[in-house]
Amino acid sequence: MDIKPEISIVMPVYNPGNFLMESLDSIVAQSYQDWSLLCVDDGSDDEETMRILNEYCEKDKRIKCYRMPKNSGAAAARNEGLKNATGRYIIFLDADDVYKDCFLDDMYRSITENDADICICGHYKRDFTNNFVEERSVRIYPEQYPYLDMKSESHYYDAFTSPWNKLCRREFLEDYGIRFQNLKCSNDLAFSLMVMTCTNKIICCDYGRPKLYYRWNSGKQISSTRDLLDHYKAYCYAKEQICEAGYMTPLVEHQLLAFLLVSAVDIIQHDGAVNIKEFYGKVHEEALSHDVYFEDYILQQYLSWFRQSDNFMWCFMLGDFEKQLNEKGETLDNELKKSEEWIIWGNGQRSIALQKYLKKHDEIRFFVCESHEKNIGTCTQEGIKIISSRDIPDSASIIATNQRIYNMLITQRPQSIHKVVNLELYCKYG
Repeated sequence: MDIKPEISIVMPVYNPGNFLMESLDSIVAQSYQDWSLLCVDDGSDDEETMRILNEYCEKDKRIKCYRMPKNSGAAAARNEGLKNATGRYIIFLDADDVYKDCFLDDMYRSITENDADICICGHYKRDFTNNFVEERSVRIYPEQYPYLDMKSESHYYDAFTSPWNKLCRREFLEDYGIRFQNLKCSNDLAFSLMVMTCTNKIICCDYGRPKLYYRWNSGKQISSTRDLLDHYKAYCYAKEQICEAGYMTPLVEHQLLAFLLVSAVDIIQHDGAVNIKEFYGKVHEEALSHDVYFEDYILQQYLSWFRQSDNFMWCFMLGDFEKQLNEKGETLDNELKKSEEWIIWGNGQRSIALQKYLKKHDEIRFFVCESHEKNIGTCTQEGIKIISSRDIPDSASIIATNQRIYNMLITQRPQSIHKVVNLELYCKYG
């Protein structure tokens, strides 16, 4: 009789090429060894994939391969893996992504020691040539650690809506019938939203630090295209499932709308996006149908923009701003070299784009100043510490992320005007 493993890893596979071996090696090399791997081949037609799968199944009896009768998509492949999984806990890994050696050990220890249904972590993003793109940590609030703040209006995007950074108790998934939605893309969205809603305890592993490498836009993922209407269908399906499970509350509805607004701005800029106007119209209608107010300035701004206009072009301005930084940032770079420490005043979308850009300046210390007191002492998504305006000395060098902030600073801090940089002089926005 087969002994059931503690952790079942489900991997959908579809023509991953050379990436597959690296992914499998990262699992075999785990310091925690009580696992089984269910590779679900979704109709791959390249001989190399078949050869690699057969070779690893022969070498390690913990690795099993299941084959779909035809190419059915990532959702069907993951659901097939779920159906055959026997582990006490379940996690997912795409066939082109890689675990750090300590991944399973750290995640398992966190979820068992805290008796949680879900354990989450951050990730490193890299491109298909293995170039580092960015580091993404789970957003942690000190007063809540080690648990994710379930009451935060940014709850769903604090921890990312992907299945591969979530170790889930299998019994929990079965109790709520949580499965992947059969869509060409965004098929993991409803799964993640349900997982993050139908539990009272989500544990953060190691302060939400990255524990795996996610390969971004490699073209090898089963779901590498982006039909924006599928994203909206997934959002609506998740709302229905949450209602049926009895977990829909005014707070959850508030959080779901916040997620839709933020994700809409992000994916409208996606290079492969289709049905953009139709999707924007759906979000426009959703924004109009909710009588809410967001504490977060950027969220409230998004809500206002989506309510007031069906012109989606403003969404592209955010992407253009980041593009300008990468193409025309040399003058800004020279300005930054004048100080060893800078305060970024503001933590909105422009600030986030700037923080990503500043990763190359590892010789300079950066801090972020924002107005929300509960965020003081935490770190931004880019790992930069958030401080209070009260802790900023007059001698500080400051980057004002928009004209409004710049005008406020030169009025309130005239003695340090020569040390305030107006970001909009370097990159225009809108």
